[in-house]
Amino acid sequence: MKIICIFAKPPIAGKTKNRLAASIGEGPAAEISKIMLNILIKECKSSNAEEIYLYIPREFSESDFIGIDIIGLKLRKQSGHELGEKMANMFKEWCLDNNQVVLIGSDCISHTAAILNEAFESLQSNELVIQPADDGGYVLIGQSKFCQEIFNGPKWGSSTVFETTVDIIN
Repeated sequence: MKIICIFAKPPIAGKTKNRLAASIGEGPAAEISKIMLNILIKECKSSNAEEIYLYIPREFSESDFIGIDIIGLKLRKQSGHELGEKMANMFKEWCLDNNQVVLIGSDCISHTAAILNEAFESLQSNELVIQPADDGGYVLIGQSKFCQEIFNGPKWGSSTVFETTVDIIN
């Protein structure tokens, strides 16, 4: 099964896009967050994914996603303390029975249905796919076989996340 999981905070002023909010204000940052998430969900729905999950922080609920087209998505709570643990827990849950699982963040609006489909295609012959970000992290990671180790090494939020992850993979 082809599964897309999106990690997202709700577009609530003061709860999302803190770095952006510092320069444009909390209200405008929340509006931009809402627009970005809706664009991303539209692309996910246009992809070859058979299921799409919206993974949200534990302190939020479906009602916090006002103005977001979550119809057809399944909501799940993120499990864990730091980002690596949350991602590992998500992949551990879905990397069974030959599933192809792609994880993206809610602010990666450059992801089109074609890019997501390309990730699924790559997972047909590879156990892992990863797309680097300009800041030294990554914007997409996919697995067809669970690999815990790649989530244990990186210093999350640093400019070496992608490099460290690739070193672990190698």
